[in-house]
Amino acid sequence: KVKRVYYGFVSLDSPPFYDPWFAKARTTGAIEAREMDEGMLRCGLQAAAQRLPFLPIRAGLGSDVRAFWGDELKTVKSPYPTPIP
Repeated sequence: KVKRVYYGFVSLDSPPFYDPWFAKARTTGAIEAREMDEGMLRCGLQAAAQRLPFLPIRAGLGSDVRAFWGDELKTVKSPYPTPIP
């Protein structure tokens, strides 16, 4: 049985794209929903394909994504000097 689902942002909650089973699973807590933007999803899949633990990405830093992901998302300090303006 699936317990946790990672997926790109879903905003098509209207006919004909509405999926009542997925919506019910999200809203009742039957699954742990981990929603992210498409860039984060792509980097996660790319890291997995390259057998890496993660790939750094700036997506989501200006949003509230980290608040509802808890400790699952981390930030890392850049190994490079301050960017040139």
